[in-house]
Order: sequence, then structure tokens, then C-alpha cells
Amino acid sequence: MKNKVLLITEVISQQDLDEIRENLREWQVVTDCGKFNDFKEESRVVCLVTNHDVPGAHFGFGSEYSGSAKYVALDGEAVTDKFLDLVWARHHKKPLKIAETERLIVREMTADDIEAMYELYAYPGMTEYVEPLYEYEKELEFTEDYIENMYGFYGYGLWLVFRKEDGVLIGRAGLENRVIDGETQVELGYMIGSPFWHSGYAKECCEAIIDYAFSEEGPALERLALCARSDNAASIGLALKLGFSLYAENLSEGMNLYFLTKK
Repeated sequence: MKNKVLLITEVISQQDLDEIRENLREWQVVTDCGKFNDFKEESRVVCLVTNHDVPGAHFGFGSEYSGSAKYVALDGEAVTDKFLDLVWARHHKKPLKIAETERLIVREMTADDIEAMYELYAYPGMTEYVEPLYEYEKELEFTEDYIENMYGFYGYGLWLVFRKEDGVLIGRAGLENRVIDGETQVELGYMIGSPFWHSGYAKECCEAIIDYAFSEEGPALERLALCARSDNAASIGLALKLGFSLYAENLSEGMNLYFLTKK
């Protein structure tokens, strides 16, 4: 993998520069953009370009920024490793890794994942509680729109769950918006392929997603909803293990509603 290189543009003080450097752990900040070749493979480098707006700059800096960059960090504290990973992924149309556990990786989906998604949905029992995928061309269009509009606008959505030991797609899980009693709630959703049931994968990935959902590096939510069919004992059991509390039973389509509040 080549170096990850980002450009930021705007007048910046030495104090701001020091704050950015202190705040970063994985990314480095340089002011000489001609020295990228000096860095090792897989280096993460931010090159500071000051005094003028640079066409194609990846993000701008400061509350007074008025350039053309799509992303803006208002101050040094906003320039985190996670923020830079996001900007780089969006610019290069790469999937963003959301969480990593002992056995799993949760990341955004791409159009290249569709074939593996068809395999996941083909496992026995997978469409008992969820809608099947569309035919390929429609699913491709839906996926591309979802990446741009859901991931791009909200910063969250339904992600893919991969087993680390072999890279196999074992499920989908994530955060989605759902209108409940006329109010939009952020809902935790999950599905694990039937060959991988009874291995603790659902609880493992959902715990990581909950941590992300409540964190400052994620959407920093205060509460999560969860909807489970009243006849889906496995999903209800998982909700309770994750710490959700029952709020209402047998709503529309036989759904139970659960909530989890940030501690």
C-alpha cells in the first residue's frame, strides 16, 4: 500500500500545529509536501499547505475557512486519527473500518462486496426476518446510493462483519434510522449467517458497535433503539444480554421495542 497522503489548507498558527501533532497517534503532519517519498510504506501523512486554497485539498482548517474542501476541522482537537481516516476513505472511495474485536472486523460495505452478500443471504433461514437482496443491477444501484447518502451524510449505517481468521463475510450489523412514534430513533440492527450461529459473534460485534455509537469518535449517541419480532427469541435474548430494556411490546408487525441509554 502506498503512503496515505492528505492536504489541508488555510493559515494556521504554530499553536494549532502543535495541538494537531499532539492529538495524533497514527498520522504525521509535515509542512514540506515534497518529502513524501522519505516516509515508509503505509505511512499516514498530512501535508500542511498554508495561505491559500489548494484545488483538490482534502480538508480545510479553522472556523474562518472558506475554501472548496469538502471537510473542515474547526480546531486542532477535531483533527483526530479517526477524522483523517474518514477523510482519506471518503476521498479514495475506500471502506472505513468501524470496529475490530478479538475475532471480527466491522467495516463499511462497497460495491465489490455484493457477491459475498448474496452468499450470506443464501444461507438457510437468512430471510425469515429480513428482506432479501434485489437482483444484481438494482442491488448495485442501491448499494452505491446507500454508501453516498447514508454513510456520507450520517456517518453510520448498516455495515459488514468479517471473521478475521479467514476474511469470510459472516453477517451485517450497524446503526440505522427508524421512525418510532413519529420520532426518528437510531436503531441497532444485526444479522449473522446461520452457519455461524451459536458462536457469540452477534454479541461480540454488537458490543463493539454500541461502544462506537456512544463514543466521541462515533456519532456520540445518548440512546439506542432496538426492534425485535416478538417471536424471535434469539434476537430478544441478545437484546437483553446487551443491556437493552423493554419499552413496548407487540407494536406494528409484532415488534417489541427496546432502548439502551448511555451510562
